[in-house]
Amino acid sequence: MDTADGDLNDRIDAAYSLKYRHYPSITPSMLVPDVRATTIKLIPRDG
Repeated sequence: MDTADGDLNDRIDAAYSLKYRHYPSITPSMLVPDVRATTIKLIPRDG
């Protein structure tokens, strides 16, 4: 695992906002820095 970079977080935020656009009251709570900081990037193992 590794921490996700800003570009990846931005793409995830955009996809989340699009998917949940019909629920505008919950979307902002998922796009705050504390939540973004929990995003991880999975790195495959060799072999």
